Amino acid sequence: MRAPRSRIASAITLLFLVGGALVVVLAVVAVARDVRDDAAWAAIVLGVALAAWGVWFHRLADADADADADADARSEVGTPGTVPEAERTPTPHSGLIGTAAIAGIIVAGGYWLLRGPLDRGVAESVVVAVIVFGLWLLNRSLDARIRRRRADEADEADGTA
Repeated sequence: MRAPRSRIASAITLLFLVGGALVVVLAVVAVARDVRDDAAWAAIVLGVALAAWGVWFHRLADADADADADADARSEVGTPGTVPEAERTPTPHSGLIGTAAIAGIIVAGGYWLLRGPLDRGVAESVVVAVIVFGLWLLNRSLDARIRRRRADEADEADGTA
């Protein structure tokens, strides 16, 4: 027995599948015009990754239903929900597809954005990314240091009071 699908989940799946197919078609047209267009090649990868994410999202309900069926089969009483969530079998293949699709969307989408509409080179994009990521790491480390210092001051104040 299959779990019922919500309309929103079906709409999201359809949106990503159609969107991915549209991106691939437009990118293939751009590649046909100019084979050396880096942004068009990245758009092909982006479209395939979007469609893969849509398929992965669609399969989440199936994987969850399979895990519930496995849990029900292993339960002693045979009633749904008697096996704890931690004992249900995960599906590593499904997680790998989702992770690969998200990585493809981020990498190909970022590259397409930098090489296409923004017309930036890879070297200057890497420099900007390193600066932004470095500033983010600096901010995180300073926030952590400030929290530790305040916690130490609070501990000292509690110890002397």
